[in-house]
Amino acid sequence: MNIYNSTGDFDAPISSNVAAWVNTHLAPSLNSLRNLFLNLVIRKQSLKGLLNTDNTNIHLDLRLAENEVHEIFNKLSSIMNKYHHESSESSLKILVALYHGLKRMVPNSKIILSKGHASIAFYSVLYSNGVLNEDDIKEFGGPLSKLQAHPEAFRVPEAIVSTGSLGQGLSVGVGLALGMKMRNENGIVAVVVGDGELDEGIVWESIATASAKSLDNLVIIVDRNRSQLSGDTEDIKPKEPLVDRFRSFGLCVNEIKGSSAQSIFDALAKLINKCKGPKALIVNT
Repeated sequence: MNIYNSTGDFDAPISSNVAAWVNTHLAPSLNSLRNLFLNLVIRKQSLKGLLNTDNTNIHLDLRLAENEVHEIFNKLSSIMNKYHHESSESSLKILVALYHGLKRMVPNSKIILSKGHASIAFYSVLYSNGVLNEDDIKEFGGPLSKLQAHPEAFRVPEAIVSTGSLGQGLSVGVGLALGMKMRNENGIVAVVVGDGELDEGIVWESIATASAKSLDNLVIIVDRNRSQLSGDTEDIKPKEPLVDRFRSFGLCVNEIKGSSAQSIFDALAKLINKCKGPKALIVNT
């Protein structure tokens, strides 16, 4: 006797009374359980395979975008009196990989530049995407300008949170990643932090929370330029062994040389597809 048909609805060519009881009392519960199971399976598969598609076109676009953004960056940096030029330049390829790579593959992804002083790099990428225009750039730093020294939420498109107080961006990113999991949303939360920023205690509190909550949709990208405000990172407060420190918190970690936006994107894709739980990509810039 066939109670469960091919469409997933119950229909029983047996006693009409039995069929009526099944459809009224049992079918809704079983269908709900089945849909819940399918949603969990689909979410797991889609998150695991977010970046499994052919990336040929993205590689081409990343190479073109990297050259274009670097030219824009040099012009903007000159206009903006080379404000935090070195720190912005070291994060430029990372941001290109995220906004021209990850954002294209996973549109629902959220990106936070926690090292907000690298704003020129951020504005350069937004300009290349057509989000900002020349008038926006000319007004940089003005009292009514939406482009301030540090990106401000609600004024700058793509600025999810105002950053500049180091360490705050990652804590917000952890909250966003947790919220997306609670709402069963696909997507990646990528947070770019500076290596000097790792001196902040809130960074490690956030990492501990991400590990405890098994936030597999969170990726921390460390701009490892080995320089902070007062000098070399290893002279001020040694960060090494950085890979081991992240692993001790339960994160899946990879360390690369950030030679191009394409290499950063490829390492990011591999990390997302390979690892469970929160992830960290250390990019030596």
